[in-house]
Amino acid sequence: MIRMSEICQRAEAGQKMTQAQFDLDVVFAAAEKLCEKYDIRYDPKTPVPFDDDLADRVYQAAIDFVEEVGVYCVDTSAVIRFTREEALDAIACSPGVCVMGEGKDRFEWRPRRPDSADPHWYHVGSGIVNTDERIVFNLVRDYANIRQAK
Repeated sequence: MIRMSEICQRAEAGQKMTQAQFDLDVVFAAAEKLCEKYDIRYDPKTPVPFDDDLADRVYQAAIDFVEEVGVYCVDTSAVIRFTREEALDAIACSPGVCVMGEGKDRFEWRPRRPDSADPHWYHVGSGIVNTDERIVFNLVRDYANIRQAK
């Protein structure tokens, strides 16, 4: 598995560009190309599809995406690149569950297979927020009031 120190070195040495360049020129172009290559389309009539073939195509597209696009580091304005093998190794080594919260608010996020009878889970949030603390607090408070959100 790739070491964190290696990722940090890549964050310093990676290709420099602005976040807007990365988002518009790299991410959008790759997503568009891979959606076409793997025939991935959003169907509003089936927002959560139960299609094994589609799941397989999305997985392959995701691996290609990581290999082609990498990850943007906002602190260094650089793109961190990963090989296909590194991405597959990271997946193989992942624990398969993400635990969030504690007590009555504890939730375990697990992958859901397309043919699973388990209920869908919903996540809302802003991710990493670059804004005023008051705005973030209000967003998080309001998200917490959405009953279906985990």
